[in-house]
Order: sequence, then structure tokens, then C-alpha cells
Amino acid sequence: MTEYYDNLFLRAKIFLFLILIIPLVDLYYGFTNTTCFVDNTNKFTIGLNQYLLTSGFVVIIYLMLMIILLLCILYFPYFRLGNIEAWDKLSNITILNHIVNAFLLIWNVLGGVIVWNFVDSNNCDKILYTYLCVTLILKLFFNFFVIYK
Repeated sequence: MTEYYDNLFLRAKIFLFLILIIPLVDLYYGFTNTTCFVDNTNKFTIGLNQYLLTSGFVVIIYLMLMIILLLCILYFPYFRLGNIEAWDKLSNITILNHIVNAFLLIWNVLGGVIVWNFVDSNNCDKILYTYLCVTLILKLFFNFFVIYK
């Protein structure tokens, strides 16, 4: 039985690592970007670095809250299936989940507007611009998947 839990724990670590890659790289590029700039002549006030930093921090904080919730469910007997009051309290998490998903959808649509309309791809680092395009497509796909599941 411990082999089953060891395998499950390994899969959870791999899954968490894969989920955390995009927000961590967003934070890295948000702090170190010096090549891609938003054309501010049209009075669009959100910059590329601001988009990347906000996206990275929101996703990491949200994932940490979900991990803490999962650990509470797994390790505290208060949250076992027999305690209806505890599960009623946890149902408020779904409201938070909907709020965060709605924010991320709107934020990623704004990110798409920023990247595909206001960033000059000729002056931007090709690796960074490719990363932005690919991750925006993945993020938008994930947002729509979560909403329509």
C-alpha cells in the first residue's frame, strides 16, 4: 500500500512542477524583461511586465491556497467525509475558485491584447515573444476549459 502512495506522491510532485513552470517563468520574464515594450502612445496603461508579474503572482498564490486546502483535507480528521459542517465551509472555496478563474480569463484576454496588438515583435526577443504567444494560447485554452467543464 505504501508503494501506491509513493507513486501517487511522485505523480503529484511532477504535476505540481508542471503547473508551476508557467507562473515562475512569467515572474522571471516580468522582472528581467528589457526588450519587449508596450507602445504607450495609445494610452493603454497596462504594460507587459505588469501583465506577467500579476499573472505569475496570482497563479502562484492561488495554487498555494489550493495545496493548503488539499493538505487540510488529507491530514486533518475535521475535514473527513462525515463532517458536513466542514464541507459546507469548504464549499465557499468554489466561490473563490470562480472569482479567480474569471479574473484570470479577463487578465489573459488583456494579455493577448497587449502581446498581439501593442508589442512590437521586431524589437522583442524572439524566445520571449514565442513564449508569450504559446503560453497565452495555453492559458486561454485552460481558462475556457475550466469555465466549460
